[in-house]
Amino acid sequence: LQQDLNRFELEIFNARSERYPNDLEAKFQLGVRLRKAGNYREAIPILAEAAKLEARQASGLLELGECLQRTKQYDKALESYLRAVKAASVTEDVELQKLARYRSGTLAAGLHNYIAAEEHLSALVAIDPAYKDAGPRLDKIREIRDKG
Repeated sequence: LQQDLNRFELEIFNARSERYPNDLEAKFQLGVRLRKAGNYREAIPILAEAAKLEARQASGLLELGECLQRTKQYDKALESYLRAVKAASVTEDVELQKLARYRSGTLAAGLHNYIAAEEHLSALVAIDPAYKDAGPRLDKIREIRDKG
């Protein structure tokens, strides 16, 4: 049922996007639906354009980063997540800020960029010490940095 709903919404936002090519909100919604459907490559250029929408910049960059990460474009995904951290810091949406920090920190750790990983996970733990597995990840990164 959820897949049917997403497919229906995808058709609607695709039509709106074609009808109103300058409507960045419709593009954002289309990109989100494409990501949910697993069409990451199609979603990337749409979300990149929709990230220009100031009100959706942080969430658009997070969506874009996820698509990039799913297509194994890790450096670009990290760049998108880092831009999302900056964009989220000016919003009052704390959950968005935490998610941006978490994704930045975990991907940076995966890319062996332990300095950036520690920076973002430390900031996240300062905001919410119980967020997902941020604390244990941060401890592991510090342990790795101490050894190396």
